Amino acid sequence: MKIRNGYSRLQIGIHWATVLLIGAQFLSGDWMEEVFRAVSQGQAYDAPRAQIHVVAGLAVLGLVVLRLLARFLLGVPGAPASSSPRMELIGDWTHKAVLGLLVLVPLSGLAAWGGGVALAGGVHGLLTNLLFGLVFLHAAAAIYHQYVVRDNLIHRMIRPG
Repeated sequence: MKIRNGYSRLQIGIHWATVLLIGAQFLSGDWMEEVFRAVSQGQAYDAPRAQIHVVAGLAVLGLVVLRLLARFLLGVPGAPASSSPRMELIGDWTHKAVLGLLVLVPLSGLAAWGGGVALAGGVHGLLTNLLFGLVFLHAAAAIYHQYVVRDNLIHRMIRPG
């Protein structure tokens, strides 16, 4: 993988589109619990709500595949000079975990919804909570770097480099 000074326009766009979709998924997650419960009990459900959640989940999956390809082909910026080896390790593993969960969460949702696998629904909920926790950690670390360490880390995800 190549080391770059900043992320490309494509990588930045994918990142922020994923952020918006994950936010939408968070807001529509309760809908899907109601819908899944209704479907499992043979009751009528709000199909448009379900479709929004499923389409957004598929979009997240597509974006993460594109993001991984871009990461491989275009490279990523190295850790900021201000990072300690421990911070680099935590950041690296957090990124890997977030990317892995961005694959596993939609796949478990598809298994639950498309495959009718109830256990996958529980796994989907657990992985979603883990994803939101790691996304919070990721955002908190970026804010820490920007306002405490003052190394302009956030600018790498705003301006192409």
